[in-house]
Amino acid sequence: MEAVEVLEFRPPDDCAPLDTALSSLDRFEYLIFTSANTVRFVVERLPAIGRSVGDLSAVTIIAIGQAT
Repeated sequence: MEAVEVLEFRPPDDCAPLDTALSSLDRFEYLIFTSANTVRFVVERLPAIGRSVGDLSAVTIIAIGQAT
């Protein structure tokens, strides 16, 4: 039996809401990640808006889940 992929992780069709939030990190106290895939996507998205991982130090990061 051939394995069938049932999940596909990909960027949203519209990144504008995420870009707005990431550009306004100083307005937030916390950044909560609920999956390792979300962490990966956010880190990959930061350069597209002229930010870096170091900019995340402006907020308290919370990771939910053992893999996150």
